[in-house]
Amino acid sequence: MKKARETDLGKSPKLLEEALGILMSGRYFHTMDPDLLREVLRKGIYVEAPTGTQLMKEDGLDDDVYFLLEGSLAVTSNTKLILHLNTPGDIAGEFAVVSSAPRSADVSTDAPSRLVKVSSSIVKTDYRKDPERAAQFLAVFGHIMAGKLRETSQRAKLYEDA
Repeated sequence: MKKARETDLGKSPKLLEEALGILMSGRYFHTMDPDLLREVLRKGIYVEAPTGTQLMKEDGLDDDVYFLLEGSLAVTSNTKLILHLNTPGDIAGEFAVVSSAPRSADVSTDAPSRLVKVSSSIVKTDYRKDPERAAQFLAVFGHIMAGKLRETSQRAKLYEDA
């Protein structure tokens, strides 16, 4: 089976700008300051993953968060499909930013996929070393979480009105 290919976005300006362009058109990113997102992505890893690549393991303790650029992800728990992510800008693992609890699901590619992997460790352990980067990271994720909350609130309102 083919392994995922990883590239440091900080060392690949062309890939960085391509990822930024894709994410800025996504539903959680389009109102975000592109310079702020660029700085967070600069510390990220561009991942080209073949079908069947496991990105996160249920009960895992990693700090990785994935932004989908292209492809498809399956989120499963106990082999049951919970969620299918296939829209550029979809995010997997965002609760790693606010929690140190083990993962609650497995995440794997169910089609060849391109993603950006960023680590939330900057806000958990390294924030004193680089407080400016930690603040940038928190600003980006605060924006994402606010977008997700708005989306959830809109769905709840639709159910309420139905």
